[in-house]
Amino acid sequence: MAKTTRQRIITAFFRLAEKEPLRSNFSFSEIAKEAGIARQTIYRNHYNSSEEIILDIHQEIDHKISSRLAHFEGNGKEAIAFFASEIIPLLYQDKLWLRYLYSTAADPTWRPFLKRHYRHWLSQHLHINGNMADLDQQLALDIVVTTMLAIIESWITQPVPVPPELFGEQFKKIVGHALVDFVSEDEKDS
Repeated sequence: MAKTTRQRIITAFFRLAEKEPLRSNFSFSEIAKEAGIARQTIYRNHYNSSEEIILDIHQEIDHKISSRLAHFEGNGKEAIAFFASEIIPLLYQDKLWLRYLYSTAADPTWRPFLKRHYRHWLSQHLHINGNMADLDQQLALDIVVTTMLAIIESWITQPVPVPPELFGEQFKKIVGHALVDFVSEDEKDS
């Protein structure tokens, strides 16, 4: 698959998503027009459906991350530190694509995909204690995964996300605090 044409197709897909953030489906005619290529070029040489474009985007982003996650053997706080130092910089490399995935309806499968993927990895490397809030272990794990993904989403969708080295440190601090620690009783603190 020609990388430049593939990149043009994906870029066109995201440009359309940016123009119409509430749409979750774009035709090959629209994508081809936006990319400045013939519609048949997409069908014949690259993708059979818009779902394949989305799958390709998932695989492109996920390949580097999955490779890195597969080599981690620690647990607990080591997993959080690893995520902050190794995975956050990889996410930053794809910040533009991630911003579109998070802030448009172009890929309704994005969040469920992430949740399944990270839930599996975190369940292997974190010892979740739901007892402190009388939570079932699965619910506690779900809360941890969803919270971590929300932190990532909040960072990566900023107009100019802080560099990954800085955010990695911020990430470790954020996950090390309870939500109530971010609430101030004094207006001067905000």
